[in-house]
Amino acid sequence: MARGRPKKAANEQLIKQVLLEAAAAVLSEKSYQAMSIREIAEKAETNSAMISYYFGGKSGLVAALFTSSMEGVLSLADIDNEFARLKPKNRTKSLFRLFVKIIASNPWMFRMIVDDLLNQNPEIRSIMVKTIAGSSEQILTKFIAIQIRDGYFKKSIDRSLVKVSLLSLLAFPFLATPILKEAYNVDMASIDTNKWIKHSVKLFETGLRKN
Repeated sequence: MARGRPKKAANEQLIKQVLLEAAAAVLSEKSYQAMSIREIAEKAETNSAMISYYFGGKSGLVAALFTSSMEGVLSLADIDNEFARLKPKNRTKSLFRLFVKIIASNPWMFRMIVDDLLNQNPEIRSIMVKTIAGSSEQILTKFIAIQIRDGYFKKSIDRSLVKVSLLSLLAFPFLATPILKEAYNVDMASIDTNKWIKHSVKLFETGLRKN
């Protein structure tokens, strides 16, 4: 029996991964509220009972999807090493590139936030706070602290307001993509990523830098 356990564990892990990928695919097309566990299971070509068995239901599956999507991308240990390796003047740019990486790797995420979080869905808000929001808050706190420590940012800055400014620059263009395109003729998909990062970093650091 002992010999069968690794194979069973590997099979269970595969089923979980397939369900996570299916959930991401469905969320790329419709809102959390609109999708059902049945269509996720159909996309995964498995039984819908597997979602309840492995994740406890739809919310548990989506929470696991957020967590698995952030693993490696938002590793606090990796971020520590990255900040320590880089010169202070290059850290903000690295932070923005990390954010773009998250968006590129998980196109379903911002659609989900716009469809559900901004429509006051308490279930999604709870999932967000427990997963990506909590991890990203720690990273922003660490980023600001190390920039102050190394004398790149002024000690007198309000760290809470700096977080708000960072989140505004990082998230707003992607959350407001439909409005920007229709009302302002600004298409984020056609904007040069490097140019946007350079522009945003310059805006953010104005007034924060010590020298």
